[in-house]
Amino acid sequence: MQNSPIKYVITGGPCTGKTTLINYLKNLGYQTVPEAASILIEQEIKLKKNFPKTHLEPFHKNLIAKQLELESKIDLSRATFIDRSIIDTIAYYNFFKLDLKSQVISLAKNHKYTKIFILDFLDNYCKTEIRSEDFNTAKILQSQILNTYKNYGYNPITVPIMPVEKRADFILSYIQEYNINSIKNNFVYL
Repeated sequence: MQNSPIKYVITGGPCTGKTTLINYLKNLGYQTVPEAASILIEQEIKLKKNFPKTHLEPFHKNLIAKQLELESKIDLSRATFIDRSIIDTIAYYNFFKLDLKSQVISLAKNHKYTKIFILDFLDNYCKTEIRSEDFNTAKILQSQILNTYKNYGYNPITVPIMPVEKRADFILSYIQEYNINSIKNNFVYL
């Protein structure tokens, strides 16, 4: 029996295919958590506000609350794929040079994730209404995200550029191998 929830984070810079991959995994029947930032930004767009760009600190506080809300709805008996995590929010805090509060750091330390998968950039990088960063900024954010996960003790697995189906297969194969090795390492021989 698993002692803690099995949570796999799909992360990466803007427009690396995270949401497409999460939606694909959801269509395969896996439990998923959507990206909190996209939900909040879409709400602001509907309200015709420019909130994230003009009020970064309040936006990121709301983002943490939304991430916690989404993760609180997870069925703990099932493995879950999460589109970004609290640690991604810390990477953005650092990128925007916002004041990182001790409670945010504490949340990141206490929210444990099973494995982290960081997606390489796709060949056809494009801005969207939700993701407005240029490619150079996106590369800096990708590096910031990777380093932040490492600073919190994770060793993200890089998912190369390939079609969404192959990316899903890559991750699912890695998880299957990881689970087999975990069982072998915990097996007691009599």
